[in-house]
Amino acid sequence: PFSGGDGQRLAFDWYFGRFYRSLSLSFTEPWIFNTPTLGGFSLFNTRSGGGFYPWDRTVLGGSVQIGRRFKWPDNYFRGDWIFRVAQTKIFNVRDPDLLASYFFYDKPTTQISLTEIIQRDSRDRPEFATRGSVYSLMTELSGGPLQGDEDYLKNILTMEWYVPSFWGLVFYSQTKLGMIRGLYKDFYINPGELFYMGGSGLSFSEGLRGYDDGTVGPVTASNRPLGGKSLAKFTAELRIPIAPNPTIFGLLFMESGNVWETFSQTNFQSMRRSVGFGVRLFMPMIGIIGVDFGYGFDHFDENGIRKGQWKTHFQFGKF
Repeated sequence: PFSGGDGQRLAFDWYFGRFYRSLSLSFTEPWIFNTPTLGGFSLFNTRSGGGFYPWDRTVLGGSVQIGRRFKWPDNYFRGDWIFRVAQTKIFNVRDPDLLASYFFYDKPTTQISLTEIIQRDSRDRPEFATRGSVYSLMTELSGGPLQGDEDYLKNILTMEWYVPSFWGLVFYSQTKLGMIRGLYKDFYINPGELFYMGGSGLSFSEGLRGYDDGTVGPVTASNRPLGGKSLAKFTAELRIPIAPNPTIFGLLFMESGNVWETFSQTNFQSMRRSVGFGVRLFMPMIGIIGVDFGYGFDHFDENGIRKGQWKTHFQFGKF
């Protein structure tokens, strides 16, 4: 990334791995017309496939964004609005149980969406917050009056709290709830927009340490992730400062979460649970890097018997 003297940011991002690749070019101007108004654009091209993915997917598109910091109810509030156009292609579906669901199989689909994000962020510092909170409500409208091939409404509510304790320790907790519903009785949503859970969360799967990517939630008869329209996740961490510069801290965590195929199937008694420990290092110009070791309590063998397992997860860019 390149940052200008007035906070402008031009970035070329390249993420790559065995099963996921993403290229993006973006520009952000944080101070339009000498007001606390942000504007920017992004062009992106991603491809995912292999591993836990039961299909290959390419996404090509762009977005424009405008954001504004509010003075009411207080100075911690801001709003962002993102208009996005993307073309998605699902192909090489490797599970016959999925073919009936993806009726746009092997044909590109166009998504036109408008996303609103209302957020209140009162953290004292982002790299190692010791007090404050973050509340965020994301609402995405795809299709409907905007046209396109995908017609749905997605909502994600995220709440985070940071509470200082003795000896510089910090208690962190997070609650995340998500829901997707169609605008019409017979609606289409490409499988990459559904909720998945498990692993570090570096791909489009919501992280849940102690489990492999995408393995938490509904699956097909051949144990492939199906994706869901309802999500719930709860996290608690005790963060332990190790060094102030560069910022290094350790953590102990407890997590639980799950994804359900429909909202009516949501059942908090079926949450997958895990505990573990990890470490984080904040490096300027790079961000956060770290590693976690998680023990998932709710793995099941081929006979349906619960059996715990340890999993290792590497973290990049996540606080």
